[in-house]
Amino acid sequence: MKVVFVSAYYSDSASGANKRFLNLVKCTSNILKEDLIVVTCKNNPVKIKDSKFKEKFIPFDVFNGKIGRLLVTLWLNLYFLYCASKGYKVISDFNPVPISQFFSKNQFQLIHDARLFDEFGRWGGVSKALMKFQWGNLKNIVTVSRFSKNCLLTNLKLSKDSIIVSYNGLSEEYFDNINSAGNAICPISNRKIDLLYVATFERRKNHEALINSLEYLNNPLNIVFLGKDNGYKTEVLKMISNLKKIHNIEIIDNVTETELLNFYKSTKVFVNPSLYEGFGMPLIEAQTQGANICCSDIDVFREIMLDDAIYFDPLSPKRIAESITVSLQPHDQAKKINFDVNKFKWQNIANKLLNDLSNRASR
Repeated sequence: MKVVFVSAYYSDSASGANKRFLNLVKCTSNILKEDLIVVTCKNNPVKIKDSKFKEKFIPFDVFNGKIGRLLVTLWLNLYFLYCASKGYKVISDFNPVPISQFFSKNQFQLIHDARLFDEFGRWGGVSKALMKFQWGNLKNIVTVSRFSKNCLLTNLKLSKDSIIVSYNGLSEEYFDNINSAGNAICPISNRKIDLLYVATFERRKNHEALINSLEYLNNPLNIVFLGKDNGYKTEVLKMISNLKKIHNIEIIDNVTETELLNFYKSTKVFVNPSLYEGFGMPLIEAQTQGANICCSDIDVFREIMLDDAIYFDPLSPKRIAESITVSLQPHDQAKKINFDVNKFKWQNIANKLLNDLSNRASR
């Protein structure tokens, strides 16, 4: 079985989509070797040492304005037709969807979330209408949570069998802190960061409610906001400047994976007040490093965190503050993890995805 992973958007930044692409390439290449083909834009190669996969480059840059995007679209349409003629399994997250995906049983659209159907989508009216039409006529979809699958089924006339759920996962180093009983082994009492929130600066991430909740917390806290700016950082900085000068708040734009892991290990409480997510990778990353978790009471967080979090109404700063207060209570014991950590190992995710792709061929 030849498999093709395509991401015209891939770069070396530490977004959830990029982490997924890189780790699946790494793990799948161990299984398929030369039968895996990886396609990215020419300026963004996948750098994995000693891997045997074949790499192919789109000769244009999707981020190079409208012309660049148009050229990438045309090139991918031709390449996907070639893959269809060869019977290759193709997974791609590119929009607009290449034409061959509407008739090939071997081509799959990766959808990271279903924001297309609510107020958090970043698309204009024409783009949104085109994507709804295209997604509604796809034969095969891969998405990252049961929540996202249900959103797609609710809003599009698709069959349940047309959608594969393939979770996001954790790199191997995140499992070094978990003991044989499946518990995180770092106590939180001596950690330097009281609150950590890892998220891009955009409105749906709901920094505003979190910042407003700090008015209800009278003890000074060390707080870190970590993430890239998606157009909302200036407003966040303004909100922080209007706070009473009780808390020490640090904003960090970019870190390496090793630095991010160390932030989790230094954190007492990981808080996530997001209004919408397709998955929620930082929650499980922080949980495995022993941080207490308090987060929005939304379906996808319940799906992945089970009973391993304190949930709050993300629209109520007072409730957020109450959850933080409870989460900051000191403890020195190993933190129990209720979710099955094995389902978040990339190797297991890769194996399951390849098995699902193979089974799809036999339908």
